[in-house]
Amino acid sequence: MTVSTGAALYDLGCHMVLWDKATARPCWRGYLKRRAPGDVVDFHRARFGDGSIAVIPWSLKSTGVDVDYGDAGDLIRATLPYEVIPSRRGPHLWFDDDRRRRNGNWRSHGCRGQVRSTGLLIPKGDGLERLAAAHSVPRPRSPFPSDIFEAAGVVLPVTPAPAPATVAAVKPRTRYDGRPLEEIMPGGRHAALFDVVRFWAYAAVVEHKTAGGAQDAWHGLVMERTRGQNARFPVPQPDDEIGRQAYSIASWCWSGYGPVDHSPEAQRRRGVKSGYVRRAKVAERDGRIVERALAGEGERAIAKAEGVGRSTVHDVLRRDAPLLAGRGGAKRPVNL
Repeated sequence: MTVSTGAALYDLGCHMVLWDKATARPCWRGYLKRRAPGDVVDFHRARFGDGSIAVIPWSLKSTGVDVDYGDAGDLIRATLPYEVIPSRRGPHLWFDDDRRRRNGNWRSHGCRGQVRSTGLLIPKGDGLERLAAAHSVPRPRSPFPSDIFEAAGVVLPVTPAPAPATVAAVKPRTRYDGRPLEEIMPGGRHAALFDVVRFWAYAAVVEHKTAGGAQDAWHGLVMERTRGQNARFPVPQPDDEIGRQAYSIASWCWSGYGPVDHSPEAQRRRGVKSGYVRRAKVAERDGRIVERALAGEGERAIAKAEGVGRSTVHDVLRRDAPLLAGRGGAKRPVNL
């Protein structure tokens, strides 16, 4: 069976991002934390065409050099990248790298552009196929040419790249308070529609997949649901807006990603669990603090010996040995 390009790159660890060409932004708000699976990448690419998939080079242990200006011929001959892939403005030069680099600007060999390591590059044409082929077979390494840039007087990065774009289309600007959609006016519609559809979709996608439903049919179901819920607003949102929301929700859920419960109860549970983890990590130190206090040492002396602040010592004693808390200087051993 032939392995698709999306699946091949995903299996190689490649972090691919669904790119919305209409807004020039990622389709998912959580694109830095979640990789798009191979079948979702292939579906998105088939639907939206060339330039609809972005790649984070570092996920392939690579750094990309985006040439925005100048003839890259001399630079390519001097640096020998393992792939030269066309992009919207100029070529992307791909190099093997063992260092996670900050994104930034560069200038060398009559060219200028950006270095992309943890940022995004959007290959054009058969760029994804060429990346998959390059990383699927043994080949000579093409290390990132930091020495060439340094010889040209460039310190990488020259300037930090701007923060990655987020997706206004899938990021609720306000919290949905649970009111009927018929009561929500412009200003609260986006968050309300997003929540109403996504919470339905988390369970519905499981039912759809269990019944053997296809990915394109799932997108149709989510779009139908989104249109129906949008019609409940006194002033419905425009079609292009709800289309982006529906696609983001559908592709996210089909990828197997679900909700993060931000309710007060869920946050309390996570806080308790986090507290247990922190306590376990410092249990040995806390035991020594109590033993020192029992031996008559004051909080200041204990703090100095353990390399922590006095407030930390006081909190430990107040929690584990309250009768010993508040002792500032050396005291005789206490009999409890």
